[in-house]
Amino acid sequence: MRIFADTSDIPTGSVFRFPTVGVPSSWELTQDQITRWQQLFPRIDVPTQIRYALAWSLANPAKRKTARGMLRFLVGWLTRASERVTLEPTRTYTTDYCPHVEHCSNRGECRVNITLGKKLLKSSVSA
Repeated sequence: MRIFADTSDIPTGSVFRFPTVGVPSSWELTQDQITRWQQLFPRIDVPTQIRYALAWSLANPAKRKTARGMLRFLVGWLTRASERVTLEPTRTYTTDYCPHVEHCSNRGECRVNITLGKKLLKSSVSA
């Protein structure tokens, strides 16, 4: 089994070998496939998610997939990981700091704040 510490260590060709049930007893993931997935899932770190999926597979031998089902398993894994990532983390502001102070006098009804989808703490709304 080949596992690499970071993406700079990944050679071309076979990168990860997943144990599978049935024949064949393993399935290899190529760098080309990882590159395609990085383009399809730009919001996540694909090699890291592949390592997580490999760790799961090693820890759950009774739930291993067949070689034929590995692409579907990994695409499902990457899709769920991508859905968990938010585009921009929600930030909260206190009365000591509000980036909208120069733009509006009422932080609770700030149009900039509403447009960006930011959440203000109740203490900053009353300030």
